[in-house]
Amino acid sequence: MSADAYSLVPSTTILEGYLKLSSAYNNYNSLVSKYNPLKTAYNKALKDETDRAKNKPMDKAIVIPTRPCPPTQPVDMWLPKINITDALSVVTGSASKKLAM
Repeated sequence: MSADAYSLVPSTTILEGYLKLSSAYNNYNSLVSKYNPLKTAYNKALKDETDRAKNKPMDKAIVIPTRPCPPTQPVDMWLPKINITDALSVVTGSASKKLAM
């Protein structure tokens, strides 16, 4: 592989993209860890109320908490888009042919 193939995207750009993506996923994972107990409590209360309504309809109703909204997943890829054709042309040496045309 040519050294030029590695210089198509500056390493600082890739590192910045990785850090943004990593930060977004860390934030998402934090939100998921807060969401999961709320979801479990909601599902349990809903199941308990459904069972109560079937088996003992005269008992006092179970209060069901507000259904939690799941966190939004981060965007798949925030790193720079690389034109693979140009990258392959540099690696295979056909870039000089392209530039000469």
